[in-house]
Amino acid sequence: MQQNSSSTFSKSVKSVGAAALMTAAFAGHAAAESNGRAQGLLLLHAKEQIAVMEDVLPKLARQGCTLWQRGSLVGAQGNLDIGSPGRFVLLDCSEPVLSGAESYAALAPLFDADESLRAVEGPLLFRTADEASDDKHVERDYVLKISHYNNRDPKARNEDLEQINSIAGGRKNTWKTEGFIAGLRAVGMPTPDEVVVIHYDNPQQGEDFRNSNPDILKQIGTFNEQHLTEFTYLSAAPDR
Repeated sequence: MQQNSSSTFSKSVKSVGAAALMTAAFAGHAAAESNGRAQGLLLLHAKEQIAVMEDVLPKLARQGCTLWQRGSLVGAQGNLDIGSPGRFVLLDCSEPVLSGAESYAALAPLFDADESLRAVEGPLLFRTADEASDDKHVERDYVLKISHYNNRDPKARNEDLEQINSIAGGRKNTWKTEGFIAGLRAVGMPTPDEVVVIHYDNPQQGEDFRNSNPDILKQIGTFNEQHLTEFTYLSAAPDR
């Protein structure tokens, strides 16, 4: 698996391939976006734009978006080039942002000269209810996976995914899946098939899972080779 070389992502994700399993079989579903479905929005931006983002978020809130999670990107692994963003923001929106004139305009301050903003939006096909307290959120070890499918054999892809999830579900320290965004629109990058959001309760849990389950990591690597054209895992530390 090719690792991004940017100094911003100097920390290896250490086979966070565990996120690949959650790569749900939703490729192609984005085209059938239904009216009224919540929209997931992932924003990747430069760490120098934290103050700018603080001004943008209230504007997006007025457009029907609520903050899901945000934080720092600390590692990346994969063959999908997304540049070198240092921060991420996840939003749950009642309406599309990237296709709306007023809501898209709210993002204008993030479009600087080096075109560092990356954004992906689409139907929020799945998001778990989260009853954990904020102090527990901060301890989490997040992984965001952005994927492009080759679609050569969707049936086999779904079956392989189900098999990996079934095996991993019975293991100790398994990740928790927070949500899936079916990619429908993007800025600064080709539109992916989906974004998968997972977390471990803490970094040690993720490390323990990877060290104890080399068979699952091998299956994930095979899944990526057989069913994806491009992907990246982003390791992230939350602010909240």
